[in-house]
Amino acid sequence: MTENPKIAKPVLWSITIALAATGIITSFLYSSKPSSISSVSTPLPVATTPFKKQSYYRRSAEFLGYIAAENDSLIGFEVAGTVVDLLAGPGDRVTQGQVLAVLDTKRRESLAQGRQAEARRIAAELELAQLQAARLRDLQADGLASQQDFDEARFRAEALEATLASAQTSTERSKLDIDRSRLRAPFDGVIANQLVETGAVVTPSMPVLHLVSEGMMEAHIGLPQSVLPSLTIGQIYQLEAGNTPFEARLRAVRQDIDPTTLTVGAVFDPIDSVDLLDGQTVMLKLEERVDDDGGWLPLDALSEGSRGLWSVLVVSAEMGGHVARRESVEVLYSRGNRVFVRGTLPDSALVISGGLQRLSPGTIVDPLRS
Repeated sequence: MTENPKIAKPVLWSITIALAATGIITSFLYSSKPSSISSVSTPLPVATTPFKKQSYYRRSAEFLGYIAAENDSLIGFEVAGTVVDLLAGPGDRVTQGQVLAVLDTKRRESLAQGRQAEARRIAAELELAQLQAARLRDLQADGLASQQDFDEARFRAEALEATLASAQTSTERSKLDIDRSRLRAPFDGVIANQLVETGAVVTPSMPVLHLVSEGMMEAHIGLPQSVLPSLTIGQIYQLEAGNTPFEARLRAVRQDIDPTTLTVGAVFDPIDSVDLLDGQTVMLKLEERVDDDGGWLPLDALSEGSRGLWSVLVVSAEMGGHVARRESVEVLYSRGNRVFVRGTLPDSALVISGGLQRLSPGTIVDPLRS
């Protein structure tokens, strides 16, 4: 059976037209579809910071202490007795020599009067003994009295002189005890606390009042031994009490270690006019040099790594472009939003300083200097 050529020719044309249409549609679809390869190869702009190596860094350190009055004393009487009057109380400003409290002195005044009378009696006996010794000296010279009588009179007068001196000393001691029955301020200051009440019986040196000098304050700060070589007597340092910064001069460093805090005490004299209170907390701010190789980076440049280390991404020039590569670093010190690190970073490396969450090693980047 022979094929009809009139029928086969239209069929071939239909197939050809269908294939051509399919090709055109397929080309259009491929040309309109976004290319994932093109998007991956587009460099991502990233902020960078150069890593500058250095052989040391400066570390800030803060040390706590307290403010103390130049004179801070628990004062009391030098003699025992009963308190009959308290002339100053907490908050009162007093001056040196001002009477602050008084003891009952009736017994002491009576004793002083008795000793004064005894001293007058002995003085009268001494005067009589001296007259008798003078007469016997004249009689003995004329041969009318023996040497023994003259010697007895002379030695009796000398004994009475010694007795009178002792009696006068006792009288003066009684007067001194009366004077010591008045408690006087040893320096200008403010009464911080009253430790006894009127009518209390006190013993010598028993605290009666707490007196703190006014105006003159000093800062006492405990420092570790490692810091001491960096301090210089007479140099000015920055301190802070509350929210008030001020300057103070280092006056002295103690030569012993506090067994409780294992620190060495340093004393500073404020040179600024600031209001400070006895017992107030104070802080010394110091900067110390630490010799260690590394460099500073922004905190945002770090991401957590493994084994206690941190990771950073650096810009590496490869194949005519820039690629992000990972490096490991160790954080030695942090201050605010900056860290001092050491690791495998080369000097002057461009470290990506932000946007690490959208990057990974091998990403093509466009470095921007921050």
